Amino acid sequence: MTLKKIWIAAGPGQKNRYALHTLGGVLGITALLMLVILGGTYLTLFLSLPKEGTLLGLCLGAVILGVVLALGAGRRSLGDALVFFLTQDDRLFVLDARTIPVYQRGILGFGSMTLGTQKVLDQLAASPTLPLQAREILKVEKLREEETFCRLTCLIRRPDGGEGRWDYIMPSGYPDEDLLRFQLERRRDWDRTLEG
Repeated sequence: MTLKKIWIAAGPGQKNRYALHTLGGVLGITALLMLVILGGTYLTLFLSLPKEGTLLGLCLGAVILGVVLALGAGRRSLGDALVFFLTQDDRLFVLDARTIPVYQRGILGFGSMTLGTQKVLDQLAASPTLPLQAREILKVEKLREEETFCRLTCLIRRPDGGEGRWDYIMPSGYPDEDLLRFQLERRRDWDRTLEG
């Protein structure tokens, strides 16, 4: 299918930083949490604070901090990996590029999958084509604006021809994002009987 437009986080022809953001985010969060826990433990012992209560509070605080930072890193990762395609015949497709690399277990597997996703995104930016794994957005059932992202509930057609509902979190910041939102808004009241 011939493409009219592609929306990719960095923009066509620009360098996507998915692997750097994802791996750097995981390593940064891990290092920060280790520093907080070790530093807090040292201060607890050095200042002779009550160990049980202080260390419990420290662990709970570290967990909450880790969850908040991981959610932010996950949103950024999704924003770098979610790609939208508009074809010449006015069909809108979406691809989560993270689903293309083969699943691998463990830390090294995660790193390999992250680098594989980066390779897919670089290929799409260099020569935009519609991958077979892309899902067609038939109708946008819900579109809710948040501060830095948009929640979408879509009726989609999978590559195997099956249809279903799918939820997406679309971060802000795409080049020509107004045009993408216009295309999504058009599909809110889409009458599937007119598709032919």
